[in-house]
Amino acid sequence: MAKDDLAVFKSVLNEAARGDLAARVDLSKIGEENRILGESINSTIGSMKEREEELESSKAFLDSTLESLPIGLIIYRADDPDKK
Repeated sequence: MAKDDLAVFKSVLNEAARGDLAARVDLSKIGEENRILGESINSTIGSMKEREEELESSKAFLDSTLESLPIGLIIYRADDPDKK
């Protein structure tokens, strides 16, 4: 693996780890022999972004549903040590 390619992969993965799920490997900047790895990194980050968007959508739906309830709601967690 070319040292420059490794630096590109490292940079993109560090960006993604910091929460930038728009980060992608620029496939034009890496060697042909490493394109499959670059594509896999891009695909993985894309999947992470999709999951994050799905979670945000689910949370918004749940928040909306809870706010529309006409009565209060008490949530009890069975694993809460303060409630035993």
